[in-house]
Amino acid sequence: MTLWQSYVQVGSSRSGWVDALAGRQVLLFGDERVIGPSNWSTSGRTFDVRASTFIIPGTKWQSSPLRLCPQHTFLHRALPGNNFYGIYSSFKNIRSPRHFEPYVLWRLAPGKLFVFRNRRRGHLNEVTIGLHWKGTLPSEFDYDTEFDGQKGSLGVFFHRRMGGLCRRGQDVSHVVAAPRIYLEGNYASGTKNPAGRDLIL
Repeated sequence: MTLWQSYVQVGSSRSGWVDALAGRQVLLFGDERVIGPSNWSTSGRTFDVRASTFIIPGTKWQSSPLRLCPQHTFLHRALPGNNFYGIYSSFKNIRSPRHFEPYVLWRLAPGKLFVFRNRRRGHLNEVTIGLHWKGTLPSEFDYDTEFDGQKGSLGVFFHRRMGGLCRRGQDVSHVVAAPRIYLEGNYASGTKNPAGRDLIL
């Protein structure tokens, strides 16, 4: 058994301008490339959350101190000290149907935890800065891009990496079955030795 979601919410960001939430909740930001429940894995991910959302007409700003819960055991126990903080902003309909979402994420974990599969120990401190930007274009074209960079350390190991995605597509609605055609490119910085077997933090 697992306690998947259970939280208390005060206010409503849909009908008001601010809300506050605390408890266990599934989180999904943007297109789920950076933060999401990972439903394709053996068991999805949920979070112990303390979050607040502020709404300005046309924008959404979420400031979320989070506790990450990657340990799938009885009642989905969190790893104490494995904390994840972030500010995720969403600006919609800027001049045209576009979504502009900059974010800053900060993850910390004490040195006593095993937070990676290679069982390395050490204090974890990493910061990720990113931008998700998508929208529509004339003639049923659309685009979707996301770029982020990360810098941090795990004990004596330091890392710096970046990644990105660009996609452009078109819905061909005037053709039978309305197919969708798109072209996508992805980039990840990886390690200095492409043939190596070192785990990327």
